[in-house]
Amino acid sequence: MLSSSEPAVSSHYLKMPHAGKGLAVGLFGGSFNPPHAGHALVAEIALRRLALDQLWWMVTPGNPLKSARELAPLAERLRLSEQV
Repeated sequence: MLSSSEPAVSSHYLKMPHAGKGLAVGLFGGSFNPPHAGHALVAEIALRRLALDQLWWMVTPGNPLKSARELAPLAERLRLSEQV
């Protein structure tokens, strides 16, 4: 759950991307705390090996295996994920 101290997340991130009929779409979920080149490499390999047309990164607001204090704010992790 997001705390009230979290910066607001842009509505841009709350809309599902468009996927045309018949496209193969993969979902890549994680906390991405922080997103890094290893995540990008896994994404590239998944696109190729699974013959995906698109791979959507799903940045989770929390991780039950990590303390909330260890996570950067969701808005920051979303922004950084776009730069990877």
